Amino acid sequence: GVIQIPKFKKGELCAPFTIPSEHHTTGISGADFVLYVAAGPSGGAAAWAGPCARLKNKRPIVGVMNYDPMFIDTADKSIRIVAHEIGHALGFGFTEMSMRNIVREAFKVRGKPYVTMVTSPLVQQMVRKHYGCPDAKGMELEDEGSSGTSLSHWERRNAKDELMVGLGGNLHYTAITMALFEDLGYYKADFSKAETMRWGKDAGCDFLRKPCFVDGVSPYPDMFCNQLKGNKSLLCTFDRLSLGFCTLSKYVQHLPQHFQYFKDPTLGGVGLLADFCPFVQEYVNGGCTNGEARAMLGSRIGPNSRCLKGNSLRMGTYSLGDVCVNTQCDKGTLRVQLLDDDTWYTCKEGEHITPSKVFTSGTILCPKYEEVCPEVTEDNNDAAPETSSETRSSKGDRNRTSSEKSSRQRSYPYRWNTRRRPRIE
Repeated sequence: GVIQIPKFKKGELCAPFTIPSEHHTTGISGADFVLYVAAGPSGGAAAWAGPCARLKNKRPIVGVMNYDPMFIDTADKSIRIVAHEIGHALGFGFTEMSMRNIVREAFKVRGKPYVTMVTSPLVQQMVRKHYGCPDAKGMELEDEGSSGTSLSHWERRNAKDELMVGLGGNLHYTAITMALFEDLGYYKADFSKAETMRWGKDAGCDFLRKPCFVDGVSPYPDMFCNQLKGNKSLLCTFDRLSLGFCTLSKYVQHLPQHFQYFKDPTLGGVGLLADFCPFVQEYVNGGCTNGEARAMLGSRIGPNSRCLKGNSLRMGTYSLGDVCVNTQCDKGTLRVQLLDDDTWYTCKEGEHITPSKVFTSGTILCPKYEEVCPEVTEDNNDAAPETSSETRSSKGDRNRTSSEKSSRQRSYPYRWNTRRRPRIE
């Protein structure tokens, strides 16, 4: 078919974008969706995007995206942000979810009066699989941030490393987001391409329903931390890809009652969209694969490096914390190489390696194999839905071939928030 771009009025989302005149008249043939992209100042957000024209069945066919050049980061992170914004342009947003009648409110969750969640069939199925929660009602939406963030992203506290959270680092395109697109009724997802997110994986129903800390103790110490920001020891991020710091800080005022996780009501995690739950935030130059050696004392940096927990590790008088090591994954056996030591050490879960070269004291704790070697243990077929949703194709337009004029839709852009990530100094 042919997509004929409508003329947008002043104030509409697409109006500031330069659109060739022939796109309004002749139209664009052979396309299912048209995206106009700009790179200009965005007023604080790294990028924003949204749909601005739809067919009669509400499927977006025209969208726009702006990426502020000042926030362009490493190639992989920038590509992920672009993918995130394309997701919004294709229909990932509260407006679209509401039009499909797939959002509901759940009451008294983690002390909150209510939360909003997506409860469509495939999303519910994938949430149950990922979190290991057989009676999960759906996927919670973000309730913090601006109008372009709140309700139009997944709740970051529950899905910190998912592609469609409003602020993140190492983002994964999971089966949960794929399920949302399929449940919109316009798209067919290839679940074999789903990426596994470690955050929240098999954490159970309590992870979704109960606070991250109770009386200062977390049931999930690998995900949430309790070391005050300013502690000099470097810590592994949950995905073991970087070194970072715990975001726990002291505020000048009491936090809201349902976010008071510690005896001191002013203590909580710093950072947007995480319900004040403290977690390890990566340093911009602390990546195990591409970090700065001078800033990561004791770490071996390389393409296969991952972060392991240190136990009283020292180099001379300097206390190290955790370190990056080179890894080798072989059919359930993990081997590691340490800084300035080419010996391969077999690293069995729960055991300790005692380094003897550049380290003067301490040990390194061996992790679960799958935490370091996910590429061996992942089975993307597990992400496939239990039953096909192709029978729902009548809701969409997968087989549309005729030329059809689009309708205009007022919308606000969905924003990708950003903060300059701290460096290790």
